Amino acid sequence: FPESGLIWLLRDGRDVVDSWLDAYRDGSWAISGGAFPVSEGGRIPLIRWLSAVWAYRSRAVKKAFESRDPERRVLIRYEDLRRRTPEALAEIAERLGLDRDGLADIAARHSFERLPSGERGEGREKRSARPGAWRENLSEREQLAMHEALGDALVEFGYERRPQPMATAS
Repeated sequence: FPESGLIWLLRDGRDVVDSWLDAYRDGSWAISGGAFPVSEGGRIPLIRWLSAVWAYRSRAVKKAFESRDPERRVLIRYEDLRRRTPEALAEIAERLGLDRDGLADIAARHSFERLPSGERGEGREKRSARPGAWRENLSEREQLAMHEALGDALVEFGYERRPQPMATAS
């Protein structure tokens, strides 16, 4: 659909991998949809595979994005959407020619924080909405495997490549 518009919501691949690892836990929301509980020994290979999938998919979307008329495309980073939701929504609305009135109220009504606690958290489809949580959720070994697999893709999409110090010991 070369004449279509495109809204690209780009999320740090490390957070994507972290979220999918949670989905591959026994009892998670994704199991009934065809995911499988990953064994402890299978985590590193799964991390490498999920990292490669993020890089591949992101490059495919980038190619489609770059082929669109700049007036018919918008790139929103998930991290920006979380940090400044009304402004990110206004950018999308402006690009699509939609009314921008009331976006702050809409953002507040649909915020992650307003979800009942029983509808969010580990093992749930709506888990944490906290960019950078991969630093705490993945072991040092898992982070190294993920960074090796992501390679230059992080830099290509505007993220810092080198692993950050872990927030907690593992």
